[in-house]
Amino acid sequence: MPVLKRLIPSAKKAYCRIFWKNGTGTVRSNGALFRLNYNNFVDRQIAFYGDYEDRQLAFLTSEMQRIKADIFFDIGANIGFYTVILVKSEVINKVVAFEPDARNVECLKTNASLNGLSDQIEVHQLAVSSQSGNVNFQPGPKNSTGQSKITDDAVDTIDIPATTLDDFLTLAGRNIGVKIDVEGHELDVLKGMRRALQDNNCLLQIEVYRDNIPLVEDYLAVLGYTLKQQLDHDYFYGR
Repeated sequence: MPVLKRLIPSAKKAYCRIFWKNGTGTVRSNGALFRLNYNNFVDRQIAFYGDYEDRQLAFLTSEMQRIKADIFFDIGANIGFYTVILVKSEVINKVVAFEPDARNVECLKTNASLNGLSDQIEVHQLAVSSQSGNVNFQPGPKNSTGQSKITDDAVDTIDIPATTLDDFLTLAGRNIGVKIDVEGHELDVLKGMRRALQDNNCLLQIEVYRDNIPLVEDYLAVLGYTLKQQLDHDYFYGR
């Protein structure tokens, strides 16, 4: 089995290098289709290994079904892996996806369309932060666009628009699923959705950078949210 575990990805890589023009091809994962480029890190994990964040998706799906979530916010949606799978599998009917990197937005929209889900997936090319306005944004390298991030560093950055979730919408009394994957900016995202966290029953999946763990947990504890599960770098919180 360990040998097969190594051979299967190797065989997939060899196939893609021969048959995927410019490194781009279509793969089925978790019942959904994805247009991927194996030169990009996240795409490569999905294309070659077949188990990308399976444990996180399984736990998120189970918990969203438990709380009967009726809307999902994907903050830092990247190419739409979570978004597309959750809608395609009918875990949720409506997703609002935020992704500031134009390269990822194009892929996200392609993947939504490829699965016939464009009407159920609302895509916004916006960063999400603690305040609305322009922020410094550092695009990740072309082989790892998932590393794009908001930063205080002025080197190799561009100005892009940002919103808070509270400024963007008003919801109350809802059961909401939220995924936050923003490369270290997670506490700012949470601060900008304080009203949403107070007024709704939220299930949160947050990729938390190590230095931010106590800050995130203290902030959420004040609002009545506790840690439900940790899977790799992803922390799940709920009431």
